[in-house]
Parts: sequence; C-alpha cells; structure tokens
Amino acid sequence: MSQYIIKDRQNLFDIAVELYGSIEGIFDLLISNPKLSMCSQLKKGDILECHAEDFKLNDGIVQQIQQKNLSIQNGCRHVYYKDISEPLRVVLLVSEELNSVQFHCSGDGVMIIDWGDNSDVEHIALEGKERKIPHHFNNTIDCDRQIRLYGNFNIKTWRQTENVMNIQPVSSVVVDEFYANNFKSSIKGLALFTGTVLVHMQNAYIEDLSPIVHMSLQELDLTDCEFASTEVIDKYLCDIVANYQNRRNCLVKLTTEPGPKGMEAIETIINEPAWNESGAWKFIINDIIYTYNGENVDQHLQ
Repeated sequence: MSQYIIKDRQNLFDIAVELYGSIEGIFDLLISNPKLSMCSQLKKGDILECHAEDFKLNDGIVQQIQQKNLSIQNGCRHVYYKDISEPLRVVLLVSEELNSVQFHCSGDGVMIIDWGDNSDVEHIALEGKERKIPHHFNNTIDCDRQIRLYGNFNIKTWRQTENVMNIQPVSSVVVDEFYANNFKSSIKGLALFTGTVLVHMQNAYIEDLSPIVHMSLQELDLTDCEFASTEVIDKYLCDIVANYQNRRNCLVKLTTEPGPKGMEAIETIINEPAWNESGAWKFIINDIIYTYNGENVDQHLQ
C-alpha cells in the first residue's frame, strides 16, 4: 500500500484519475480509507492510503499525467448548480475581459453573491458603514459575465464603479443613495429602485432619464454628463411637472443646459408655491442657480 498527499482544490475524481487512470479508482480509495466517503471534504496536505502501484485501470492515462507533470484540480469548479434558497434580487453584467470587479455598499441584511465564476457563493452582512466588496474572477469566459445578488437585504448606499456594464434588478430593491461616476451603460434597471433619495452620476453617458422619474429625490447630480440629446433632459423635467404628485423638493446639478421645453418646466417647478412649501427646489446649471424665493424666481451666479 502506498500513500498520496492531497493537492489544493482536488476532489476524489481528480485523485482517482491521477492514480488509477479512471474515476473507478474511487472504489479502491474508499476501501483503503474507511473514514473516507463521497461526501468527505478533502483538504490540501491530508494523506490517503491507496493501492495505485498494483491496481491501475488505465496505465496509459497515468503515464501521460506523470510524463507531462499534470495536476488535476477540478475541486475548484462548481460543476453542479449552486443551490441558493434566497430570492434573486439583482443581476450585474460585466465584460468577459475583466479579471476583477468591485462595488461599495452599506445597508442591512445579508447579500449572497454568485460571482459568475467557479468560486463559492459569498455571504456579505451589510452594515451601516460603507464597505468595499471586491472579487477576482478565477476563470475565463467568452461572453458577458453575470453576477447575481440574492437575499433579503436593503441598501443604504450603493457606489458602483464603471466596470459594471449593466444593472438589472429582477424585483424591487431598496436603494437609498446611488453613486455611479463614469457610468456608460443603460440605467433602465434603476426603475426598480425604491426609496431612492440621492443619485450621483457625474461623467456618465445617459440616453434616457425616464427610469428615475418615479424617484422622489432630494439630490440629483448629473455634472459633466454626456446626454444622447438635450431632449433627454427636457423630457425628464417635463415628466416631473406632469407627474409631480407628493414629490419632495430636490437639488439638481447640470452642466448641460436644457432646451426651451426643459427651461419652461424648471420655471413651472420653481414658481409653484405648493411644490416649494416644505423646501425650495434648486437647479444649478453651469454655476447659475434657479430657485424659488417665496414670491419671485431668484437667479444669480453662485
């Protein structure tokens, strides 16, 4: 009888093929190691007893592995479905060319992350203090990678870096504050955000602002954004007027000047006493402030 030292990330099938040339060698491993079972968790450095010297099922495969100094390590791969009982909340798309990704979050509850590679799912307990959530992918793929967020959690702050191509909630998710500087992808997914009071998207490319029209924001920062056209801003401002409801007053920052329709909507908003009763709306457009002062529109250089 000989001994075999388990290598990092090996499973029983790997060891059987390496020692016996066939997965049927598992039976000898189980017989030679009475405490071993198909459910055993193998650890690097542990020692297994075996009869590999006398019992090779496919000597040609064993010789090829030895001659090429191969190391069979499939224990790192999740061949089977990752069983997650918690509800799927958000799917993030990232480019297959990326080796790593990160975002920052605070909130409450447990976020369960399937990173879309061969790593185990990760459980992140969200707290009141914002934390960085990084990941380095352990495989390569030839299509957009999908990162899935599961669990019953609420997000207080979500700070997204530009390496995420798209955010796709599959159900409503509470996000109080959303930051995404240099974001160049669609913001359609933000339509499923609830309770959002702050959106900062400086230096972003924006084709449509309708996904955030429903938000009763306190602050919207679109400084240095590139819009598909000025109609994007105009439509957003006109939609606010048309769907004002119980919206709170908001500070809006722009460096792209709205068109005539957009400026008309701003005048309507800042001249309506009822809409400015609990606090004045304020638009800062290229350092010019447009706001309600009680009776007249106040417009001055900042």
